[in-house]
Amino acid sequence: QPPVSPVEQAHQGKIPGLQVSTASGQPGAATTFRIRGTGTLNASASPLYVIDGVATTSSNYSKNASDANTTTSILSSINPQDIESITVLKDAAAASLYGSRAANGVVIITTKTGKAGQGHMNFNAAYGVSAVPRQYEMAHSADYYKLIFNSYMEAGKGADWANEQAQGTLSWNPFNVASPLDASGNVVSGAKVVIDTDWQREVMKKGYSQDYNLSYSGGTDKLNYFFSGGYFDQTGTTPTARYTRYSGKANIEAQVKPWLKGGMNVVFSYATQNSEVSQSAGASPLYNALSFPNAVPVYKVDSNGNYVLDEAGEKQYNWTNPAAKDFNPVAIPLMNTNKANTARLLASFFTEVKFMDGLTARTTFSPDYVSVYDIFYWNKYHGDGPAYSGRGGRTQTSDLMFTSTTTLNFNRTFGAHTVSAMAGYEYWQSRITRFDGSATGFAFDFLQELAGASKPQSLTSWYTDAALMSYLGHAEYNFAEKYFASVSFRRDGSSVFGADNKWGNFFSVGASWRIKQEDFLKDADWLSALQV
Repeated sequence: QPPVSPVEQAHQGKIPGLQVSTASGQPGAATTFRIRGTGTLNASASPLYVIDGVATTSSNYSKNASDANTTTSILSSINPQDIESITVLKDAAAASLYGSRAANGVVIITTKTGKAGQGHMNFNAAYGVSAVPRQYEMAHSADYYKLIFNSYMEAGKGADWANEQAQGTLSWNPFNVASPLDASGNVVSGAKVVIDTDWQREVMKKGYSQDYNLSYSGGTDKLNYFFSGGYFDQTGTTPTARYTRYSGKANIEAQVKPWLKGGMNVVFSYATQNSEVSQSAGASPLYNALSFPNAVPVYKVDSNGNYVLDEAGEKQYNWTNPAAKDFNPVAIPLMNTNKANTARLLASFFTEVKFMDGLTARTTFSPDYVSVYDIFYWNKYHGDGPAYSGRGGRTQTSDLMFTSTTTLNFNRTFGAHTVSAMAGYEYWQSRITRFDGSATGFAFDFLQELAGASKPQSLTSWYTDAALMSYLGHAEYNFAEKYFASVSFRRDGSSVFGADNKWGNFFSVGASWRIKQEDFLKDADWLSALQV
């Protein structure tokens, strides 16, 4: 399995009815998860993610990512190496128990726990390489120059004038002589091409990923434990795209008394995502790699194609081109800052009381905290920044969620009959807060904090609250592992529902028949399973 950052990418092409796609090659970007297609035109089409029994968020909290036409994935904070299994609920009967949030299906993620036995340590490492498999074939600088030259020759003002106009259109002369083409469009004696930049090759590079994980687990008949730590680092195929994550997990379950069980599960991570403007935005390095003609050099050169060095003997970036004013798709990502730091803590604590064989009560409390700190800075010398003498901003977004679930569970077998039932109550609440500030007029590019700016530009803050209260029940019956029936009901009261419809009811009834278990098919080797 190659190292991946979002959990969803590891299951691309592996589950029937599940469509997994990525709209961006940005490391750490969100992956589109669609279960049996898209079921809405305007609302979110993402499924509900349930991690260790707790419904959690898949929102994009990063303001920088939104402004740059890219995304971040909060699910990237979950280390795939800590996952035991992923189950996708595709049918309505299975998903209905999760109510209003399960309209687009449910993805159940179960993380690893300790197993009874002697403690053992496990370490694994993975390394990967990524590259753009194919690039667009672009016109060489000599061919493009000749095309422009011929268009100006139609004006009938001579070869020298046409050469001058062609060089003005391209902003550069890719040849080593002032008038490289004669009236017939042929290269004059002594002229040669000294500039022929492959901008796609300059902007795109190989990306590398590395993933290291260490875990220790074990247990006894009364105590199980699992601890892990991980480091993941992925660089993209563009100049500064990168995603780095530090993660950890702790799981403890204890049989305190024969009738009492308790435990905790904590997953935490800290990630940094360096992103770049994407799609067709003016500052996108990929877009400009396709817009810049090959006659434009990356670095300043003289008429013979030699680098023009600065006082320190270093190459100087070229900022003159016909595509974007004062822009260089190789340099700008290195000079600007577009970064998001994400901290995530997802925990759950449970207590289970056994009243009798087959009858238990379970209470779970789960805090989920997400904090995203966005940093952006436009340098004061080139690109969009000079108009502001440097522009920078900071955005702090946090989401504190609590989920409390209490259920009464019954499960008994009477001969060939098995009956299970569950009734419960669940409460969820969330408060999202955001503080956003920006400023202009920076004295130095290396001092990018807002305190280093002379002109505060904007300062805003807001918060939003949401809550969900639910009553739920579920019952199943099966006879001889052949005939199955189930019924589910959930009543949701939500703060995001309309004022006149604060409560909604969700229910399902299902039945199935395992035909393969019947005597007339049980011994059929040519059939592995048949169920309706």
